[in-house]
Amino acid sequence: MCFGAKGRTIVTGDGLGHIKVYNQANYTELKNYTYAECKGKAHEGNVRALILVEEHSLLISASSDRSISIHDESKRDGGALLRRITNASWSEITVLRYSSHLGLIASGNTDGSIQLWNFEQARHEGCCEELHQYPVTCLAFLDPFPILLSADAAGHLSLWPVPPARVGLRYKRIFTWINKQPVSDRMYGGGGQADGETPVAVTALECQGRSKRLVAFANRLRMERPEKGRGYLRAR
Repeated sequence: MCFGAKGRTIVTGDGLGHIKVYNQANYTELKNYTYAECKGKAHEGNVRALILVEEHSLLISASSDRSISIHDESKRDGGALLRRITNASWSEITVLRYSSHLGLIASGNTDGSIQLWNFEQARHEGCCEELHQYPVTCLAFLDPFPILLSADAAGHLSLWPVPPARVGLRYKRIFTWINKQPVSDRMYGGGGQADGETPVAVTALECQGRSKRLVAFANRLRMERPEKGRGYLRAR
């Protein structure tokens, strides 16, 4: 679920593959995204993620049918399918994130893989070279830096350089750590004393702040040469 343009509507995706838009004031249905190639629905599987790109009036959706779709959200009588990426992963998609600064879409999957896509052309950019050992639960871009943060169901978090980082560093895991919480022996009938730590699944991620260390590290990831249509990433 996400808010529509200017926060006036609510966009929902359901377990049957439908995407619907509701008026936030009275909750009446305004439109339903239906496409013939999906048997009158937006997707053939569960809708797993919705992202509104408000500056372009576009909606990005992902589904358990392993597809990623980009819709024209400005159409009043229903969505217009602009681009669809079929077989976007080797397994079901669990999470989707978009970076307007980098123009990238990232998808995390049940097999632990992470795929990167060019937003404008729906072109596959690459995939992270190592798999998480458990399903990917969260993704976050560290905008404006070319770094992706991922987490999985076993509490592992990893940092990955992505385009336009230097080619030799792209998609390589550069740092990893584990989210742990103290375990009380009260869980096993004890008196409540701490008894070590256990990994805990990460279920939400959000990145804020621009520390000096992160800026310095991001500067080392800059491209050796600007790619066509892209300049050097500026650390601010």
